[in-house]
Amino acid sequence: MPLRILGIDPGLNVTGYGVLEVVDGNRLRLCEAGVIRGRSRGSLTKRLLEIHEGVVEVIAGLKP
Repeated sequence: MPLRILGIDPGLNVTGYGVLEVVDGNRLRLCEAGVIRGRSRGSLTKRLLEIHEGVVEVIAGLKP
C-alpha cells in the first residue's frame, strides 16, 4: 500500500481534512479532501464526539 498522509484543519463546528498519497517516490497526489461537521448545535461535547467519529471514519476508509 502506498504511503498516505492525513492533514487536518481543526474546528469546533467544521473540521477540514485532506489525504495525500506519495507516488513515484517524491510526488504527491490528492486522494480525498472534505469536511466533517458537528451537527449538534448546543453541546460542545456532542460536536467534538461527532467530529471524532468522522475523523475515525476517514482513517478507517482511507488508511493514511
